[in-house]
Amino acid sequence: MAVSIKTASLDRSYHSSDIHDHDHDVVPIPVTEEKFAREKAQPDLARVKLLLCNNSKRLVEWAIKSANENIKAISKASGLIKPFDTNECILIWKRPEDYNSWRELLPLKMMLQIKLMVSETGKVVAKANSKFRAVVDPDAICTADEPPIHKFVLNSEPATMILQKKKPKEKTDSNTGMQTEMKNKNFLNESQNTNWILVLLFCLLATFLLRILT
Repeated sequence: MAVSIKTASLDRSYHSSDIHDHDHDVVPIPVTEEKFAREKAQPDLARVKLLLCNNSKRLVEWAIKSANENIKAISKASGLIKPFDTNECILIWKRPEDYNSWRELLPLKMMLQIKLMVSETGKVVAKANSKFRAVVDPDAICTADEPPIHKFVLNSEPATMILQKKKPKEKTDSNTGMQTEMKNKNFLNESQNTNWILVLLFCLLATFLLRILT
């Protein structure tokens, strides 16, 4: 099973990668960065909305993991996305009291855990972990109702389908090679026939000239 996860912030795409699941092993995805915006009414809070888009025929089970108690997910930190549907959650980061500025805080490590499941049976067919850093953009300001939006687009495609797509191409290449070889053989045969005809005509012409001279 091939799975790809793309993340995007508003209208810009900054990360895309493909992973392959082997016997349900968890495959890591390169670390990305999610930028929070400071809340205008409460400067000690920062927000970002995660929009999770399931662009596949599979069920997707997701969960946001963080070891820091200052970040909370509203209204939920996990869920199940139906095929071609979306889920969302808002991450709220509260600045610790012993920090006077967001610039003093180091990025926090977080993780989006993904499970790809068969819709009919609920069987898990692939797993992936998308790690990201939570950072606050000190120059970005938002309201509680309009935080910045970051998208996670999830795609999947069975490996057998990929193989089936490659096979016709290989067959076509093989047929093309056979046709080229047959054309070359036909060309050689035609050239040889032409040479024999020319030799025969030359012999007849020589015989005719000898008779005239004698």
